Amino acid sequence: MLKKKIITLTLALLMAVLIPAGAASAAYIGDMRSNDWAYPYVSYMVDNNIMPLEDDGNFYGDTLTTRGEFVLYLWRAAGCPAAVTTGSTAFSDVYTSDIYYDAVEWAVGHNITTGTSKTTFDPDLALNREQAFTFLWRALPYFGVSASADWEYTLENFKDVSYVHEWASKPMSDLYYLGIVTGTDDGYLMPLQDVARSATAAILYRTMDLGGSLRTEADEPDNMATLYLLADGAEYQYELGYTGKLTPDKLMDGLTDLTGLNFAYTHFDQVGDELRVHWSDDASFMPYADIVYLNPYLDIDLYDDDMGSTMQFMLDSAWKTLSVNLDAPRIYFSDTSDDGLDFSDFIAWAIPGDEWYSGNFYDYYSN
Repeated sequence: MLKKKIITLTLALLMAVLIPAGAASAAYIGDMRSNDWAYPYVSYMVDNNIMPLEDDGNFYGDTLTTRGEFVLYLWRAAGCPAAVTTGSTAFSDVYTSDIYYDAVEWAVGHNITTGTSKTTFDPDLALNREQAFTFLWRALPYFGVSASADWEYTLENFKDVSYVHEWASKPMSDLYYLGIVTGTDDGYLMPLQDVARSATAAILYRTMDLGGSLRTEADEPDNMATLYLLADGAEYQYELGYTGKLTPDKLMDGLTDLTGLNFAYTHFDQVGDELRVHWSDDASFMPYADIVYLNPYLDIDLYDDDMGSTMQFMLDSAWKTLSVNLDAPRIYFSDTSDDGLDFSDFIAWAIPGDEWYSGNFYDYYSN
């Protein structure tokens, strides 16, 4: 019998419930500390799935934001509003498979942005401050804010105001009036400076705050579920707050946010008490690698000799979390490349597609 070690950590605002400014972040940001100037903005964007961390758990705040990324983050911050189908997004460099496709369709259809030409959007190009602020200004109604003709603030006191293009003058002056645009201490507006990821997080946060879109501590979860992590013969439990119906994707996303590993999936099939998990090929499976990339805030000892692999940890943790919370004793994991991860490369440990999983991957499948 496995020795069970129970550690309870309340993460009531981990996934479906959003974390307000000043609250502890549920996601660990590897390259940022709580005293960094951008931390309140970045942690909010990460916790609310507006801006992602990279696979290594870092945010890379100095990396430039591209046009496609900015429109995607703006769209998410606005609540993923519906697009207007106009045909105007038929750019040769934007595809339906792109993560920002729906966002570009929304932005172009609502005149928030246009392409760099009639046929191209150039989603991989960096954008500068005046471009970003113009997009943001046009999107203000989606944050509950309407630009007013009474906002007559000018930018004439900035030393580099002559570099602001005419089309960006009103957007930047309005946003400066609203406190979203800021200049440097020595009087420069820097309209042509490219926008980095940390700055993107800051201006989106200020816009959401202005429109009352930030979630607050009053947004408590309707219900609580339990996330299970099984490691080295021990069991760890963490609380997950959620609203609405509890679904497999909420649990898998919760495991991703909690651990820093990517419990990625393409879809789920559920019939009665049977659930089949179709893993995505970008899941963090490392069959023979020790678990060394977990969120370091978790109180789990990763250095015992019998720790096992990341793959075992993820399979066992997903199995326990899904089966207990969804009352689905039979959990199947996809074993074909068409469904995502191909288990056949693991030789003796391949999981037959018609055999349900019952935990303890190596012991069960290495015989």
